[in-house]
Amino acid sequence: TAAHAESAPPKAAPVGGLSISPLAQTLAPSQKSGQMVISNANSKPVTLQVFVDKWTTAGPGDRELTEAEQKERCQSGKHDNQMLTPTTEIRFAPSVMTLKPGATQTVRYIMTAPEGAPEQAYRVCVKELPSPEALAQAQGRVIITTSMIFPWIWRAADAKPQLSSHWSQGDLVVKNEGTATAQLVNLQAGSVSKHGLQGYVLPGETHTFKLGVKAPVGQVQTKVNGHEETLDVQ
Repeated sequence: TAAHAESAPPKAAPVGGLSISPLAQTLAPSQKSGQMVISNANSKPVTLQVFVDKWTTAGPGDRELTEAEQKERCQSGKHDNQMLTPTTEIRFAPSVMTLKPGATQTVRYIMTAPEGAPEQAYRVCVKELPSPEALAQAQGRVIITTSMIFPWIWRAADAKPQLSSHWSQGDLVVKNEGTATAQLVNLQAGSVSKHGLQGYVLPGETHTFKLGVKAPVGQVQTKVNGHEETLDVQ
């Protein structure tokens, strides 16, 4: 099985003895290449593989990935209204590596998708691969590995989210009619408070946030893409 960690604003964070920088990032369309640095603070060597999925709203013609494909690639497939699809639009070198204890690896990447769209969103996953020794000793037991999943977004300067919202049985339903993904951090609805990263609403997507508000209020305080905002809720 795998222990997943989604990362939001921080540039680097340790999970399972691994440190990766940068994590979540928003880039200008012209920034086509760069590097990611991975460090291993474990006492044993670790073998890692880097995957990337295109991150879009799910459509009726999208092919559902098999269970084996999803397991291999972290969290590819359909999740609520969002779809993660394997892509080669971002290429990593190296994409598979073994790091000794205390070692650091620089991974270079290039983004090959053509410019033109207001936003192009991806989910990058760095996944630990079980060692041959662990597989040999497993004997049917579960092997615990670590994977880190985080968003990389290429976004034009004029791309913005445009949110509207309403209540549905105590839950907050948010629709994004803009051209940029909205990252929602912290939700305050009357006496109900949800702290930390709450999720993302892609352009064209309607997303439900489970709040369980008993007495719906007319406004919800949140932070959208790093800025404090007040949502007027119908």
